[in-house]
Amino acid sequence: LLESTINNTVTHYQYDDNGNLISQTVNGQTTNYTWDLQNRLVESKTADGDVISYEYNDENIRVSSTVNGVKTTYLVDSNRPYAQVLEEYEDDNLKVHYVHGLDLISVEKNGEASIYLVDGLGSTRVLSDLDGNVVATYTYEAFGNLIESTGDIENNYLFAGEQFDENLEEYYLRQRYYNQEVGRFTRRDIYEGRINEPITLHKYLYGNANPVTYIDPTGLYSIAEAQAASSIANTLNELTLNFGFDVVNYIVGGKEPSLSDLGWTVLFPIVGMAGQYLPKFLGGSKALKKLNDVWGVTDSSVLRANMKNAGRTVPKFPNAAHHIVPGAANDRNAMIARTHLAKLGFNANDEINGVFLEFRKKGVEQLGKGAIHNDIHTATYYNEVRKRVTKATSKKAAEKVLRKIAKELENNTFPY
Repeated sequence: LLESTINNTVTHYQYDDNGNLISQTVNGQTTNYTWDLQNRLVESKTADGDVISYEYNDENIRVSSTVNGVKTTYLVDSNRPYAQVLEEYEDDNLKVHYVHGLDLISVEKNGEASIYLVDGLGSTRVLSDLDGNVVATYTYEAFGNLIESTGDIENNYLFAGEQFDENLEEYYLRQRYYNQEVGRFTRRDIYEGRINEPITLHKYLYGNANPVTYIDPTGLYSIAEAQAASSIANTLNELTLNFGFDVVNYIVGGKEPSLSDLGWTVLFPIVGMAGQYLPKFLGGSKALKKLNDVWGVTDSSVLRANMKNAGRTVPKFPNAAHHIVPGAANDRNAMIARTHLAKLGFNANDEINGVFLEFRKKGVEQLGKGAIHNDIHTATYYNEVRKRVTKATSKKAAEKVLRKIAKELENNTFPY
């Protein structure tokens, strides 16, 4: 995007050779951006002379911002499905405290607490005080541009529940910054995209240009939010793919869609919510065969065969072919990990995603030295897998991560 016109205001954009936005000019006023070798935004200089700089941790998560010499430090919890800010400090003094459950619950600033009330997408619609009185309201355009608000409460968590950077006037979505006025990120997505899903080939779009259905909390690629309030059966009956056909019509009608051609972001919610029910529609092993190319449908026998064909040694003690990144676990960390690997071109039953682990019956003495398959399906395990896997930005890097995890599981040194 080189030029945009919004409400008769013309904006010009320039990029470096890596596709990073390096300048933005509005009405002759230019803001310049500086990026480091890892394509992270490290500095912004406005036409008014304001200088904003940023620092990141080794997971590429922002941990501080400095505006004209005044530094704000973020205490970040990286053990959550997506890194979340717990506290904000200004010159080492605590200024803001956030409380999280599954999502952001409340914020406390200057001794006053506010409760977040959100819509189905996670966007903040109302802030209330502890007595339930409304203190602020928010209305957005489709791509998150704030068009109306009431109240004088300072709040930076708005569209899709994400952090708005008032200095950049953009959303910080962890790996990238998002310009809600034009519905685009300010640097390229590292995901190469799928030739059979052309929209994914675009490097800058937010949520596959469909912000009503998709969110992009990592800044890497779109994740469909399962927003159905009805049962899984109703979800299957009502969920229509972007390609123009209803997946249930194919399942019940016994037709043969090419599932490998469907977009991962579309299949992700179907498999995540209802993968366990699909075999009942299609029937046993026939379902597994038909859906073998869908990440969420795993088959230990297929994984075992792939591992043996790759020359992996099968232990002599009773064992299970363990999926390092699980295909059907409903844990959120597991979902993030498998979606990330799917984007890099992996399948759940790929040999690289497997490791032979001892399967031990209750009361039977352990025969091997590695982790026990029965014991490792824990939140701690899923979280650690997610943290490691999502750092990989290429298939080769992900293979290296999976090999290392497998080795640690075989030595029983991997956290679970």
